[in-house]
Amino acid sequence: MLRPGGEEVSGAKEQSPCFFSLLLPTLKDSMAAQGPPPKKAPPAAAPPGSAAPKPTPAPAAKAPPRAAPKAPAGQPGKVGTRLSTGSMAERQNASLAAKAGDSAKPDKEAKEPAPAAATFEDKLVAQSWVKEINEPALFKEFCARLLPALAFGHTTQQLLLVFSNTDERAAKVKQLLSGNPYYQNQFLKHVEAFRGGKGDAPSLDSAIVLRGMENSRNLLAALQLMRTVLGTHADWDTDGKLQLDPAGVLKFALKADEAMAGRKDSYSSTAFSAGLVFDYLVQCATKQMQDPKAVLLFIEQLFAHGLKSARVGMLLADQIPDFTLKKFVFSGCLLHDVGKAALAIFAPQYVEFYDEARKRELPRAVRQFAEQKRFGLGHPLLSSLICRATVTHQQLEQAVLYHHAPYQLIRMGNRNAHALSSLICVASNVANQLRKPENPNDPVFDRWITPELKGFSIRKELVGQASERVLRDGE
Repeated sequence: MLRPGGEEVSGAKEQSPCFFSLLLPTLKDSMAAQGPPPKKAPPAAAPPGSAAPKPTPAPAAKAPPRAAPKAPAGQPGKVGTRLSTGSMAERQNASLAAKAGDSAKPDKEAKEPAPAAATFEDKLVAQSWVKEINEPALFKEFCARLLPALAFGHTTQQLLLVFSNTDERAAKVKQLLSGNPYYQNQFLKHVEAFRGGKGDAPSLDSAIVLRGMENSRNLLAALQLMRTVLGTHADWDTDGKLQLDPAGVLKFALKADEAMAGRKDSYSSTAFSAGLVFDYLVQCATKQMQDPKAVLLFIEQLFAHGLKSARVGMLLADQIPDFTLKKFVFSGCLLHDVGKAALAIFAPQYVEFYDEARKRELPRAVRQFAEQKRFGLGHPLLSSLICRATVTHQQLEQAVLYHHAPYQLIRMGNRNAHALSSLICVASNVANQLRKPENPNDPVFDRWITPELKGFSIRKELVGQASERVLRDGE
């Protein structure tokens, strides 16, 4: 399958996924967590004085198998038989002939592999009651029109992978461009225009050094975003200059990258790719909506909430010993509500619904129920599917899907995803109500550390300190 930009998508299918099939991994994990069915208890012993139960008669012994018939005299026998007559030479010749005959027969078992056993998903989808489930119309549009556009292209995936490692970035970017003549030509053309056409055209190595690593990354990511979402090529003016501002196209990616710029660990590399999802959503809304102004403002609002959540989440993760998924905290907190942007793109009235629910300060459970009832599905599902579609953020799928009910991941035995999902939940709660607690018994703690966080232990003072720190540094 080809993208609008002409790049092949590995493993992509022409058909949109089944609504029920997307929930199968979760259902399978849930059933596996319940374990095998309980074994039957042995029969209870008879009470004293009662008649002993009659013994069950043993099954009748099976008759021994019949002996294989003997082969006629002088003819080769099959496996398990023997020649009854003939000389030693005749027996040897007959044996050789039998082996030659067997080897001449086609080995069907070797050439025709046995059909694979039906998977859990195949068996479940084959059930008659599954076919009666109606897919929400909004979900069909989401799968057909938005998900394919949000999948990062191969060049972008490789580029993000290069910047996740600080070693030999220039050499890896050169290797990436050398393997993609289209982007190599666009890149060198841009650098030549940037130099004003002075002197000989620079080599690829010199061009990368001249533009700098981050500028090279931004240019390539912006070029592929426009090809993937809009299906267009870059425009050039009469002077040969590129009519594309990478900083404007990648506004959210650069903001997220800046928020993590001060960290010395390698986790900051995930910030750029997480912000890039919002930039893709902006272009999707611009392309697919007649009047996207309200939705574009809504996307900015979601990004601001996600960024506050990410700052809180990182502060908390730094204080939790042995937190194994710290690399994904920033991106998970930033992306946990992107499904709301998808809802707004296909149902613009969602923006009004969201504002009204916040104005009335409805409890989360009520908001979720109303969202599901009115739009046919909830934003956590769409958020998790977007994470899966990008490929780069597939590890966040389960944590984002359950960020309103992380305790369910305990039942599935996924402790790491439970810890990450719980941290996202806490960070989002704090970001919604940033304040400095007055004392350890401040009622705000009950709104931050909610019952959905069952099984996740975190100290109140850490949460309070994180909220105060984000307030002090500026939202």
